[in-house]
Amino acid sequence: MARLLPFQKHKKFISLKKNILLLSVTLAATVFVLQGCLNDKGSVPLPPETFCDSLDVSYNLHVKPLAETKCANSIGCHVSGGSGPGDFSTYTALSGVSQTVKIRLGLPATDGLHMPQGGTLTQEELDIFLCWIEDGALNN
Repeated sequence: MARLLPFQKHKKFISLKKNILLLSVTLAATVFVLQGCLNDKGSVPLPPETFCDSLDVSYNLHVKPLAETKCANSIGCHVSGGSGPGDFSTYTALSGVSQTVKIRLGLPATDGLHMPQGGTLTQEELDIFLCWIEDGALNN
């Protein structure tokens, strides 16, 4: 065992050493936990911009049929009188909440706010929604 120098035997030095160690461990644990929380709620990975350019998403041809089958009619959430707010079979309602849709599509399936409730989207379907939103949620 290493010999202690006279000042190292002092109780205040030992207490300071313990406090620094405790602070370091607490800080490391906090960073670890916060990083885990951030990853759980991570953002939706956007398709590459060139992908969206090549996809050429149209509301009428791509988004509306997808919204009607995945958000409105299939599980009855986003239809007039449905369990979810807004009738996503209309352009006005869906475009008005497009940024919220983007966020909720990216939540983990275990999150109560994840959309679609009780279902999932394929990567292609997710890309269609995300590209449409990233392109300005146009009525085209």
